[in-house]
Amino acid sequence: MKTLESLERLSAGLLGDLPASVDPAWSGYVQELFSAEQDHIIQIIRETIYSFHGDPGRRSEHIEYLQTELSKVSDRHYALLPDSPESQPEHLVLQALLAALNHIYRSLQELYGAAFNDQLKVPLALKASFMAENRKMAFKIIRALTKAGEDRALLRLIADYLDVLSSPVYRPVHNSRELDYQRYWVRSLHALVQAYSGDQLRARLFPELVHLNFNYFPVICYYTRMLQTNDAEVEFYQEELVRVAEKLRDLRSIPINIHYGYEQGTESLGYILAKALEEEAATLKKKLRIQSRITYKKWENMLFTPFFLHAAATMEQVIYFFRVLIEIGFFVHRKKVVYFDYVAKHVETDGQQGFSPGSVKNKYNNPKHATAEKVKEVFLNAVRWINDNPPMD
Repeated sequence: MKTLESLERLSAGLLGDLPASVDPAWSGYVQELFSAEQDHIIQIIRETIYSFHGDPGRRSEHIEYLQTELSKVSDRHYALLPDSPESQPEHLVLQALLAALNHIYRSLQELYGAAFNDQLKVPLALKASFMAENRKMAFKIIRALTKAGEDRALLRLIADYLDVLSSPVYRPVHNSRELDYQRYWVRSLHALVQAYSGDQLRARLFPELVHLNFNYFPVICYYTRMLQTNDAEVEFYQEELVRVAEKLRDLRSIPINIHYGYEQGTESLGYILAKALEEEAATLKKKLRIQSRITYKKWENMLFTPFFLHAAATMEQVIYFFRVLIEIGFFVHRKKVVYFDYVAKHVETDGQQGFSPGSVKNKYNNPKHATAEKVKEVFLNAVRWINDNPPMD
């Protein structure tokens, strides 16, 4: 690629005339050469894109071409690093070249985000530089959480996940979308530990994990087990979940794309709360009427109502939804069977097999007997499954 040939020529020229050892003056000279050349290349790219006169098709095609060529050139030179001792001048030249290529690649994304293809393979050198940055921030995060008095079991889980994000062997990253998510996740926690300390940091950690769409199952299970066994913490986390859920009424308040997550295909806690609140909002007026006429048991928390489930929900989704609500502590003060019995007494489906909003009707204490039994059976089966399948350690 002609645009990058000048960088390769510069690198080849320096490698052909290396000093015997690295000294600060020569090192600074090399850095200045590559910095000037990278800026020149970025200017050429800007002029080329400008010559397309706003044609989005040509711009996208050219940006994708640049991304591909940058990856090829970068990976070819990155493969030479293991043969070059870090103390040698050759290593410094290669590192300066790779840093310049990384800078150009990221500049493409910043300048032309709409045309940038985040599904293309990222250069190995760029990935390695982010992993190194993640490792440094991960150390500071764990040190700050330890100093704040966070539980050791939770620290181990978060440390394990941070190791995953800073070790490409464990978590292969192939495109910039995944790389950006990992960088954003670590940087967000790093910013949190920089801004807060002590009890304030501990209090803000849980809602921050929710807002990051964190769905690393062992950590979620840690919180749910702690809620079920530590009465002193229940009130705090319930209140935090309520605050988070209220903010999630506007889905745009979630700072990153909803599909991002470590366990692909697993819905995050934030997503579950958001969907639950979408459904809850549709029955808000009905809920107010219901609250005034409850005869079976007074509810302590009516943020979520048991009177609405999505029509397309499968048995597995029903189980998962109620399992999460139970385990995060919303129903920790009442017996599970009593709760589901309450649902069975107050819901009628009018012959519908699903729980669609149009067919669910609250009959207070007078549902059809067969309907009540059917609903009760379904939810009690869910309870049995939940009790037989506790969270993983």
